[in-house]
Amino acid sequence: MLAAIFGWCFSTTQVVGKDTKSAEMPADSIIAPNVFSPNREGTNALFTVKSREGNTVSLKVFDRFGTLVFSEEAIECSWNGRSLNGQIMSEGIYVFRAEVLNVSPKITKIGEVLLLDEKLTVKEMTPADIIIAPNVFSPNREGANALFTVKSREGNTVSLKVFNRFGTLVFSEEAIECRWDGRLLNGQIMSEGIYVFRAEVLNVSPKITKIGEVLLLDEKLTDKRE
Repeated sequence: MLAAIFGWCFSTTQVVGKDTKSAEMPADSIIAPNVFSPNREGTNALFTVKSREGNTVSLKVFDRFGTLVFSEEAIECSWNGRSLNGQIMSEGIYVFRAEVLNVSPKITKIGEVLLLDEKLTVKEMTPADIIIAPNVFSPNREGANALFTVKSREGNTVSLKVFNRFGTLVFSEEAIECRWDGRLLNGQIMSEGIYVFRAEVLNVSPKITKIGEVLLLDEKLTDKRE
């Protein structure tokens, strides 16, 4: 739906002039996180977008219906996840468009940010209990990578939530090994594309959380081992 509204690609893309750079980033790249949590104090409370070289950036954020919910031009644009009346927006995925102003060639970044309804903690050190999750799976055929499986390296219980590109929760489970077959409750396979997941190891301190993306492919994947 949003693609029809904006005519944009939803995977985060850095655009320089008319060319999309995937392997090489431009000298002045746009820095933007993929998740934030505005409703509590702490790290990741703001969605902050800036230019690596310190140039002025224009930022626009849209909700799932294509409505502009935030707009700013600044050296460092910061959205607190709230509407103009101060109310926190609903949890989900929002589309943003950032552009570095007064540079040539034009530098634009279009992507998605997940607004989470909780406080996130960033750890500089990698925790001992690491969450293991693949970045691609293919549920529509038998074979390797047919399930999106998430687990804790230490065998602790994990809470897994998966969201589609509109921020709708499509899967939720708590288990030693969470497994999503890429289907809805009626058995229908979800559309091919990128889904955002949030996994948390339960009953451990400090909190261990992993937020990322998984690609659901409409084809059989084959493991190749050398």
